[in-house]
Amino acid sequence: KEQFRPKRFDTPVNMEIADIDQNGKSDYIFQSPKELSVYTAEKQELFHYEFKEPVLPKPLVFLLPNDSYKIGAVSSVANKLFLFNSNGSSTSNFPIKGKTLFEIGSLTNNDVLYLITGSSENSVIAYPFE
Repeated sequence: KEQFRPKRFDTPVNMEIADIDQNGKSDYIFQSPKELSVYTAEKQELFHYEFKEPVLPKPLVFLLPNDSYKIGAVSSVANKLFLFNSNGSSTSNFPIKGKTLFEIGSLTNNDVLYLITGSSENSVIAYPFE
């Protein structure tokens, strides 16, 4: 049994595990309604981000076809979707409008990717994703 205690969060957190830094070891992704923190397998903080608006307390982890990882977050209150690169920088053109959990994938089984989410108008949005 091994224990690891990340920095103290003000509220409960959810966790995901993925090899964000692509070194062959699983990293730890913690998210609360206010914060996102990513730690290496060696328990060193890779990055930390504090949200201005509350987000759903569930980190979204995407492994893209080019083998890079992205971490997503949703603020239903602010109608914003966030997407972070593995180093903590924001992906180009983000945040974007969206109100629900989202998915990134191909709609027609070709190499074109889309980010699919729900809108505040109760419709589905498909953003081209580069």
